[in-house]
Amino acid sequence: MFLNKIPLWFPLSLAVFFSIFGSIFIPDVRLMAFAPFLAISFQRLSLIKSLWLSLACGLSIDIISSQLHFGLYSVCYLLTSALCYHQKKHFFEEKPIALSLYTALISASSSLILLVLSALFDKQLYFSLELILSECLVTPVLDAAYAFAWFTIPFAIYLFILSGKWKKYFEKNEEPS
Repeated sequence: MFLNKIPLWFPLSLAVFFSIFGSIFIPDVRLMAFAPFLAISFQRLSLIKSLWLSLACGLSIDIISSQLHFGLYSVCYLLTSALCYHQKKHFFEEKPIALSLYTALISASSSLILLVLSALFDKQLYFSLELILSECLVTPVLDAAYAFAWFTIPFAIYLFILSGKWKKYFEKNEEPS
């Protein structure tokens, strides 16, 4: 549909904005702010560039977050990218629903990896069925909804403005006399 026409700085700015200010808008929900951006970048970039971007995204989350040991998000994002990058062939870049589904896959993988890393390094995490369902099922569904609402709708608006079609709505309808 339109995702390949959007420059990568635009989804990156949306992800950075949400990672910084997202807790203000929805304080009780933890979303993976960079998952849709990673899904988009996987579709366009090589594996090496995607891994570097994942490292940068994970490092930025490490910097603004104090929940886990420094570096766990970076390692988690790298492992998630290595695991999910080659799954891009199953998702078509041009469909907004594909972005949401690919985001859900990235989020579920990241949540599972983060649980394992947290158990290895924090030693304070107790696994339960509720925790697994919450982190590996509910959170990816919320991330997919976040990808649709926070990314595809602004993309459509961005392309609508770039196309110039908005001008006809603001021009006066002059009727011939």
